[in-house]
Amino acid sequence: MRRYAAADPKGLEPEIGYHLRREWLGRGYAAEAVAACRDFGLGSLGFGRIVSIVSPENVPSLRVAARIHQRWETYRTVTAAGAEVDRFLFISERDAGEPIGPLQNAEIRVAMVEADALLIMRRREMES
Repeated sequence: MRRYAAADPKGLEPEIGYHLRREWLGRGYAAEAVAACRDFGLGSLGFGRIVSIVSPENVPSLRVAARIHQRWETYRTVTAAGAEVDRFLFISERDAGEPIGPLQNAEIRVAMVEADALLIMRRREMES
């Protein structure tokens, strides 16, 4: 986990991020690692909230985050280079009233996130 100054009003908070080599993609390692980090952070470390930030174009990571986290928001931010970009902020909270662990309706959440990503990319095309 790393700390990230997110664009949301919560400020500096723990973020789960990862990078896998191509030969290890599609084997479930990312989902397993993200779930373990979430559980450890919310449980043993006592964090109240943990996030993952994903670009709309990164569909595999959108799917992982949608399966593991409890909810998501979208926001627009400006990069250090001055470009406006859209991001998904996936959120897991200890006191959200939902059990931490395998979440119900994960495939429905994945489909909803994929639809949101398509809408964001279409909106970006229309703004260009």
